[in-house]
Amino acid sequence: MPKRPRLAVLHAYRADDVTVQLYNSNQNSSRDSLTTGFPFGTPTVINGQVYVAVHGKIEVFGLL
Repeated sequence: MPKRPRLAVLHAYRADDVTVQLYNSNQNSSRDSLTTGFPFGTPTVINGQVYVAVHGKIEVFGLL
């Protein structure tokens, strides 16, 4: 039986207190779900948007 791809989760925490989670991509999974990314891949933040490399594409997160 083929393996189903696992969904990755993007988390965001407060910079001054990393015990406070601001966001995770499972909060609204119908809109924000990530497909499986590269293990140990580093999301990149540019101009307030987060770029995540996944298989064959780049997913972008930002303010609506």
